[in-house]
Amino acid sequence: MSGVSAFSNEISLYDDEDEGLRIECSEKFVERIKRGLASGGLQSSAMRTQIAGTSNIHDWVEFDVLNGDFEAMKLAVIACLQQAGVTIKEDSFSSPGEKHVRLDLTNVSVFDK
Repeated sequence: MSGVSAFSNEISLYDDEDEGLRIECSEKFVERIKRGLASGGLQSSAMRTQIAGTSNIHDWVEFDVLNGDFEAMKLAVIACLQQAGVTIKEDSFSSPGEKHVRLDLTNVSVFDK
């Protein structure tokens, strides 16, 4: 993880009634998040690239959380990020049929590949 930057990353957590539990984030966080999910008893699918990165920005990816519930997923992700020293600002959004929490990572640069 990089030092403080004027830019921030984000991780989006979804619970969609049609698609289930899903996480979208930079590929650089996938292994850390998957370890955190596993330590909380949650399983996850392989990642899928949504947006290809550049020479200095990682790919934007998504993967499914295969068991558990939204709150367990959110707590596992937040815990593993805090253990890594990442500071988080949480924003919640809801619409019919979908829960969405965006975790803004305030001390991690997007330009650090």
